Amino acid sequence: MKRISEEQKYTAIELYKLGYSQAKIGEKLGFTGQAIGKILRKSKIETCVGGYNEARSDIQEKHKKIMGFVEKGYSINAIARKMKMSPAGVHYVVLKY
Repeated sequence: MKRISEEQKYTAIELYKLGYSQAKIGEKLGFTGQAIGKILRKSKIETCVGGYNEARSDIQEKHKKIMGFVEKGYSINAIARKMKMSPAGVHYVVLKY
């Protein structure tokens, strides 16, 4: 397994800050997107999740909001409309928690 140099780590962080995806950075540097994600997390860089352009903390906040609607008795479809999401996306979150 190839080890990433300090220069490559710096390049990965800079490219991520410029908006490149972890997968694209990995392609450019010859590593997997997962390896780049690990470097970013170890460097305390907040990353996006699952192909979304939202930071992990933003997604967690969105999930809390969804679960709040569930506790109030809203239907999956009503929550989806309020959150501007698909019903399947809301359903996934509800099952996750």
